[in-house]
Amino acid sequence: MSEVSFAAQNRLWDTASVSESNSRIKAYTDPRPGYGSLGLTLHRDEL
Repeated sequence: MSEVSFAAQNRLWDTASVSESNSRIKAYTDPRPGYGSLGLTLHRDEL
């Protein structure tokens, strides 16, 4: 294998609110539309 590529969109939930008395209590909303894309390409050099 000489090359591996990966592409993805941001699909993390957005934090809408965090409880003032307990930081483990949070409310989330649907993610905003992605802006751009994430990508990674790895190449293997031949010896």
